[in-house]
Amino acid sequence: MRSSGIQIRHVAGAVLALSLVGAAAALPWSSARPALLDAIVRNSTVQYTAVGIAVFMVAALVLRRSRLSRSGLGLAGGRGASLLLHLWPVVTLTAVYPTAAGRMAGYDVGGIPLTEFLLAVALVLPWLLQGVCMPLYRAIGDLSHDGNLPALRRGFVAAIPGTIVQAIPAVIISAVPLAFLLHWSPEAILTFIGLLLLDVLFAQSLVLANVTRSRSDWVIGWSAYAVAVLIAPTWWWLPPLVGLVTQVIPLWRYLKVRPTWLNNRTVSGDILQGLLLGAVMWGDKVFYFYATGGDFPVVTLFLASLPAVIAYNFYFICRTPEFDASVKNLHSAMSSEPMNRLGSHSKAVYSTAARSIQDSAFVGAILVGLTAILLWSTTPRYAALIGGITAACWLCTVISIACYKLEYVGERRTSRAIGAFHLLVCAIAFASSLPDATAYLVLVAGDTFALVVALVLFRRAWRTPEHTLFWRRALTW
Repeated sequence: MRSSGIQIRHVAGAVLALSLVGAAAALPWSSARPALLDAIVRNSTVQYTAVGIAVFMVAALVLRRSRLSRSGLGLAGGRGASLLLHLWPVVTLTAVYPTAAGRMAGYDVGGIPLTEFLLAVALVLPWLLQGVCMPLYRAIGDLSHDGNLPALRRGFVAAIPGTIVQAIPAVIISAVPLAFLLHWSPEAILTFIGLLLLDVLFAQSLVLANVTRSRSDWVIGWSAYAVAVLIAPTWWWLPPLVGLVTQVIPLWRYLKVRPTWLNNRTVSGDILQGLLLGAVMWGDKVFYFYATGGDFPVVTLFLASLPAVIAYNFYFICRTPEFDASVKNLHSAMSSEPMNRLGSHSKAVYSTAARSIQDSAFVGAILVGLTAILLWSTTPRYAALIGGITAACWLCTVISIACYKLEYVGERRTSRAIGAFHLLVCAIAFASSLPDATAYLVLVAGDTFALVVALVLFRRAWRTPEHTLFWRRALTW
């Protein structure tokens, strides 16, 4: 009975999430929208009610997961604070860029307006970073579990020079479309590559803060970056450089360590894996930029993507620790308990893995519904585009999380195939002459199929985690 109740709640949560996202995508295309929906979403009572419902539903989820215990509520509060700090770059840059952008007017880089130049960097960078930072995580992976911070710092500093050099080909390739599709000048393209390398170096310097969960170093780095943007917005090289300095200072004593070099084949595989996984979350924005030549509603794209970004970070900060703990418990049980007692631990791992996807999808869906209403009320002419972006980004978030779960159990080829399929759908949607909103609906259709496939494969892989995580690997030795 308890299992049936859990399944019913899972189905109910999935139906509610899909209903919210589906409504956001479909309602703007309704024939009644111009007269009826526009009037509804502009009503202040409707807007305040939507905010209240969203807050209530998120609070209900937190209370339910905490089991109303003091320790559970304390843990939820701590993770909520960590989530806010992890989103610090979003918060700070959102605050400073409107002011900074106004002071960039009239400046250009190689004949390209500075605002367009920085927009291209901002859209390409998250996708690129997911690939070029992955080898660095591998390089310090074993050290991060030993609890020896000085050794971790030495290994981190030793790995950075090599990973930066090995990232250069990916950085150069990311600039190729600027020459062939947008016909940027050589000066603009070389400057683009230079700024990407600076940003990659800054991002890699933050990997240590991520691994050690040092939110203070993370906040200091991004705060310095944001202050530099605000003070000198036309000095495009300054923000990543200032941010980098804040991360180098604590590592000063380790800078003389001998650099290490990772195997080129391993690094190439990691970068490819990261780029294909990152394509799911970030690829559509890059394709949209190239398809329109940068002439699209930037603020609308950013705000409509926010629910997905928040849900994505919610997964890593608020749900991954519980998942990691369940896997660790299963591993301990396999070492110390008889076979007939592993069933409960195995079910706990599967339930925790499924719950991490479900909760992240649920939070994202709530934010999608709220964001759609608020954005429709202010920019009704983009209602269909807003619906398409919010729905597509939500799908991309859930697919990404499912792919991470597949990669966790060694299904790297499967996750790559899903990423490649998403790239193909993006190319079809944005290379066509379809209107922007219609292109995003094509993406929604393709990614709905990808999501179903990813979840089916996730269920198959995680039904017996003791096999997929441990025994299957042992049998291949």
